[in-house]
Amino acid sequence: MERASYDVVILGSGCGGISAAAMAVNSGYRTLLVERQSFLGGRCSSVYYKDFIIPTGAPWLGDDGPLAKLARETGGNWEIRCPEPPQMFNIDGKDEAMPAKGGLMHIMSKAAGSEEEARKVMNAMRRALTWEEPSPLMSIWDWLHQYTSNPGIEMVFEWTAMHGTHLWEWPVSDFFKFFIVNMPFRRFGFAPHGAIALMKSLGEAIEAKGGDIWKNCPATRIKVEGGTATGVVVERDGELVEVEAKAVISNVGPKGTVTLAGRESFDSSYLREVTESYRPIATTIVWFESKKPYHEYPGWYNVVKDGKLRPVFHMTNLCPELAPPGKHLLSGGYRPDSCALPYDASKGVEMAIWDARNFFPDFDKNCKLLLAQTFWKDWPVQRSWPGYSLRTHKTPVEMLYNVGDGVLPEGWSGTHACVEDSRRVMEDLAMRLKPAAAEAKSQA
Repeated sequence: MERASYDVVILGSGCGGISAAAMAVNSGYRTLLVERQSFLGGRCSSVYYKDFIIPTGAPWLGDDGPLAKLARETGGNWEIRCPEPPQMFNIDGKDEAMPAKGGLMHIMSKAAGSEEEARKVMNAMRRALTWEEPSPLMSIWDWLHQYTSNPGIEMVFEWTAMHGTHLWEWPVSDFFKFFIVNMPFRRFGFAPHGAIALMKSLGEAIEAKGGDIWKNCPATRIKVEGGTATGVVVERDGELVEVEAKAVISNVGPKGTVTLAGRESFDSSYLREVTESYRPIATTIVWFESKKPYHEYPGWYNVVKDGKLRPVFHMTNLCPELAPPGKHLLSGGYRPDSCALPYDASKGVEMAIWDARNFFPDFDKNCKLLLAQTFWKDWPVQRSWPGYSLRTHKTPVEMLYNVGDGVLPEGWSGTHACVEDSRRVMEDLAMRLKPAAAEAKSQA
């Protein structure tokens, strides 16, 4: 069996994994990033399909958040086009731009049809944010309905909870932490060449700093000896390779980490926590090739119609590079009434297409189904519902860490959370492990 040796080996190049790799090389560790797919980024990437560039996950990326900052610090090219205004709503057939200051109050009052009702809720939010945080035993739905049952305000809160979960599935205490965490981040938009170009650039920056990246290399085992992680075994070019490492960082989800390391390596309480926190969020996204955009606004366009809130991402209005000349990308979606398993994927596709056909004008004349994506199980929206994920990145196995959306810090979500995961892991690792070059120098 071929052998290799590194300070740190990272399994999975999703947002958490590639962030950990960037931080590791920036800190001087000999770093290997292993990815089973042929592309980097996981659910923060893109696929090329019939001359279109289609997201593998979230299409809406930050230009001033932790991932953008890390990519630029590492030497990667992070190009995001941000629409102005940042978001637009269509309420009862009328467009309402969301202003940078006082935007939530403005949209809530328009959706509610009552400034007084909106102000009542905003005052309750202020108290929750600045005085007393609501109980974690209460959902957003329960908290909100203490102050209003206005369907327009419910719609606005559904928009703020765009993680695939419903208002009754998200603890309100975590929701307000999320509000606080995300307040500093204001600039969002689309990558003109797809997120895959951003991940490729970040990967090249990691390699330029001495890190190695092995794609098309599934991990088969995490090696554990005497209660400590000592490396991994991966399949590369049809052959098994044993990689020794002083630390292993897993971005395959806590459940996947347990499978690779073997259940016998973990105590029963940790195994129970992993099982209870595994709540993959399911949804279906369908992408349509269209002769024209739904609307001229070049960003995240939220349409309130027929008692539903529909987000329409006008990616090709802002980034025509994502489609062939003269074509546009439109998206539709379906999420179940509950995020609890099981999820009927075929029903999800049928419902998403049905809804799009009834929502987009002249659908059959202008639109054609391009691709249907099911997010579930090992490729979910998130591996755990907000407020329910594991709260520790360390495992009972020494020098084995988890990063990614199965170990969300309180209040964090999406790509921001994955970078924050990695930052906390690297802070802990720095106290335990010197980079090999620094260790050799200190011994000289």
